[in-house]
Amino acid sequence: MNAFRNLAWSLAAVLAALLTGGVVLAVSGYDVADALGALLKGALGSPNAVAETLVNMTPLLLAALAVALGLRAGLFNIGVEGQFLMGGLGAVVAGYALPGLPGGLHMLIVLAAGMASGAAWAAVPAWMKARFGAHEVITTIMFNYIAFRLVGWLVRVPLHGPGSIPQTRYIAEGAHLPVLLADTRLHAGFLLALAVAGGLWWLLWHTPWGMAIRSVGLNPEAAEYAGVRVVRTLVGSLALSGGLAGLAGAVQLAGVDHRLVEEGFSAGYGYDSIAVSLLGANHPFAIVPAALLFAALRSGAGLMQIEADVSSQIISVLQAFVILFVAAEAGLRRDREFKAARKAAAVAPPSPPAPPQDPNLPAAGATSGQGQEA
Repeated sequence: MNAFRNLAWSLAAVLAALLTGGVVLAVSGYDVADALGALLKGALGSPNAVAETLVNMTPLLLAALAVALGLRAGLFNIGVEGQFLMGGLGAVVAGYALPGLPGGLHMLIVLAAGMASGAAWAAVPAWMKARFGAHEVITTIMFNYIAFRLVGWLVRVPLHGPGSIPQTRYIAEGAHLPVLLADTRLHAGFLLALAVAGGLWWLLWHTPWGMAIRSVGLNPEAAEYAGVRVVRTLVGSLALSGGLAGLAGAVQLAGVDHRLVEEGFSAGYGYDSIAVSLLGANHPFAIVPAALLFAALRSGAGLMQIEADVSSQIISVLQAFVILFVAAEAGLRRDREFKAARKAAAVAPPSPPAPPQDPNLPAAGATSGQGQEA
């Protein structure tokens, strides 16, 4: 119930952000109706527009699920962008280095290689946190820059494919994700992303490890007292978060790009996924409509720029307003909960005094030596 209430508040925050964005457009001298109409048309105005929105939604959803998993464990994984890129790297190598495999098997190997690459890239900051106490915000964001430079060098030198631009060879056709709708780019990765959202929900709320992840995220000291292996849970959660980000990169490569280019492969999906996860209150099911919203904004930006002469950068402004209003609503909600808790504590009846105890009797709770050994 709390998740759906939070989703309702998030939708209200989105509407407030769109209204504020409309005010910004009007003040800037644009026709608000034309701009928003072109934005909606570019996102949902035709079957091909809907397909492109779902194509953009797929990596956003998977990457946002990676962020949400980390946050559920109390970890802020800002390295999703780098893990996404490393997932694409692992997928492209498996996609053209293993010729002759059956199509379905080759596709599964490509996805598994991308997921393993993202998990391995996130496992290093996870180990650093467990071994040295290094904060994951610092280490994961620094690993983004390492991933950018490493992939840039690999694409330019040892993995460079035909052509003058920095790009790898194309993966084998048998490694492509199948297209769901003819004459569009909508591929089976969309269904996979929805399945992963359902799987993550089941993992977090219906398995012992999921309960351990959420308990560590809420209170690691209490979780450790209850018998949860906190360090192992944190390391495993961050590694799995990186695996989901790597899977997002592999799906993008196998479903859309089919080769890895130095510029434009990720297109900021890893960074936008943080906002998508926060908008969805870090709940797998609520993240689905949040990813759809951000994907629609991405898809409609181009047509808005063409038809209404509004720069596509205004989409970044709208996304910033969404984050601002969602954060403000979350802060107000915590303030209300804190005030309600203080009020309840103030009106609660005082506890009755403890009865006097005979000093000749043993203290309450004391046991004999035999009982202690038992």
